[in-house]
Amino acid sequence: MGEFSVTEAGLAGFKFIRNHPGIIACWVGFQLIYQVAEAGFGVLLAGGRGGVSAGSVSAGLDHGLGVLTGDIREQIPALVLLPLSAVLWTAAVRAYARPLESRFAYLRLGTDELRMFRLAILITIVEYFALLLGGIAFGALLLIAVSKNLPHPVEIILGGMFLVAVVIVSRLILAPAATFDQRRVVLLQSWKLTRGRFWPLAGLTLFTAIVFFGLRLPISLLQRVGFEGGWMPPRSFADMFMPLTMLRFFYNSIFSTGFIVVWAGIASVAYFRLNPSEAAKT
Repeated sequence: MGEFSVTEAGLAGFKFIRNHPGIIACWVGFQLIYQVAEAGFGVLLAGGRGGVSAGSVSAGLDHGLGVLTGDIREQIPALVLLPLSAVLWTAAVRAYARPLESRFAYLRLGTDELRMFRLAILITIVEYFALLLGGIAFGALLLIAVSKNLPHPVEIILGGMFLVAVVIVSRLILAPAATFDQRRVVLLQSWKLTRGRFWPLAGLTLFTAIVFFGLRLPISLLQRVGFEGGWMPPRSFADMFMPLTMLRFFYNSIFSTGFIVVWAGIASVAYFRLNPSEAAKT
C-alpha cells in the first residue's frame, strides 16, 4: 500500500477545473438541468404552495425528530433525482480514473452509474440515520446540560457533533473512487484504507468545507438582499424563471459542480495513491 500527497489530492480538482473548462461547462449545464428539475418537482409536490416546512416542534427530544421529518420532506425532490447526481459523480471520478475516456464529457449511462447510484442510496440512508441519532442525542444532551446549568451547552454539543461528522466523512471519503474502480459498491473498505491517515484526510475535509463555505457566501448575501425574509423555494413554475431565482440556479450549478470536482479529486488521487496496483490496472 502506497501513500498520497495531501497537496496533490487537495489541488487535483482545482487543476482539473483550470485545464478542462469545456468539460466543466458541460457539467455546469448538466447541474443546471438538475437544479431546475428539482425545483419543478418541488412545486409539483407542494401543489403550488412552495416549499414544505416542518412547522413548529417542541424542545428536547422532539426537536431532533421534528427537524429530521421536515428535512426529509423537503429533500424528497433531491432524493427522486438522485440518479442524475450519481451520473455527474461518476463522470467526475471517471475523469481521474480513466482520463482517456473523455467523450461526451465523461458522462455516461451504464453500470458504473448504477453502482454509484446504489452507493448514493446507501450514503443517504446512513446520513438520515445519523441525523436521527444526532437529533435525539442533541436533544438529550441539551436537556442534561440545561438541567446542570452548564455554560454554552449548544455550542459545546454542536462542536462535538461537528468533530464526529469530520471523522466519519474523512474515513469514508474514498468510497466513490473505490466503488468506481472495483466495480462494486464499496463503503466500509474506505474506513479500512484510511486507517492511520485520519489527520491529512481530516485536513482536506476541513479545507474543502472552508473553501466552499467562502464561495457560498455571495449567493447567501444576494438571497438576503434580493428576497425579503431570505430565500424561499419557488411557489409556482412562474417563480422558477424569475431573474434572481435563475441566477441562484446558475450559481448553485457552478458551486455544486466545483464541489463535486474537488471532492472527487481528493477521493480519486488518495485512493489510487494508496492502491498503486489498482492505479496500474486502470
